[in-house]
Amino acid sequence: MPSFVVHESDVPEDEGRYPPPFDAEPLTWGRDLGRAAGSQSIGAWVERLPAGRRTSRTHAHLREEELVYVIAGNPVLHWIEPGSAAQEMPLRAGHFVSFPAATGIAHHIA
Repeated sequence: MPSFVVHESDVPEDEGRYPPPFDAEPLTWGRDLGRAAGSQSIGAWVERLPAGRRTSRTHAHLREEELVYVIAGNPVLHWIEPGSAAQEMPLRAGHFVSFPAATGIAHHIA
């Protein structure tokens, strides 16, 4: 198989955690498919979100876009638009979410 082709099952699944002092909270389990296939500028992850966890701390991106596609389950999207109150929305398989760069929309999924 060429090095630029990978299968999800061949990519190790790692538990996500922030570095100290924020490392007490376990996050998702994920496979970095993009890096495994040699991608240098586009990230591609498959994440498994166990009940009671979240993908990350609430954050926004200045220079990179983030895309989320729900394959299975019913996670909840949490977001805050600049100058607005926090909001949430249940997601289900088939939902696609885009967070364009420099919008200031802070978000996480739980």
